[in-house]
Amino acid sequence: MQAPWTRRRFLLVAGGSTIGLARLRPSARAEGRPLQPEERETLRAVADQIIPKGDGMPSATDGGATRYLIDLAGREPDVRRQLEAALAAVEKAARERAGTSFQRVGSSDAVAILVDFERTDPATFTATRNLVYEAYYAQGVVGDRLGFAFRAADETGPAPEPFEESLVARVRSMPPLYRRAL
Repeated sequence: MQAPWTRRRFLLVAGGSTIGLARLRPSARAEGRPLQPEERETLRAVADQIIPKGDGMPSATDGGATRYLIDLAGREPDVRRQLEAALAAVEKAARERAGTSFQRVGSSDAVAILVDFERTDPATFTATRNLVYEAYYAQGVVGDRLGFAFRAADETGPAPEPFEESLVARVRSMPPLYRRAL
């Protein structure tokens, strides 16, 4: 059985950095079998339901996450298989529920399909959702809008703000909420 998708595993597979797709080597993108056009469209629709546009932030597709996942799936068979299974399940549910593809269902049906998918296959849903989240937050445009400055592992970041002791003064004055060990 395949190991679950963790943040660490995703970052190792994705190259261990937060580079944008434009900087990936073309040869790296050409390996493996890509997602089919209909799968790519379903991925965009699913990802945009998971991370919709709002509050000044782009949707998953507008932020570059789906392009990143499509590219990653073309290079990594495990990612492709995971996405293919999830997208096939979502498409099947859409056809059963609404008689059409997932990208053509209305918003309320799309949400209901994903809620049902999460309930009936939590492991696959969670892995897919986590891939979308990781791909989204790895995009420079998203980090820029959040005010996050990406740095190389060997680059020193800014010093933390000074800690304000008065914020914990009340808690420190309280008696312990535990029993001391012998």
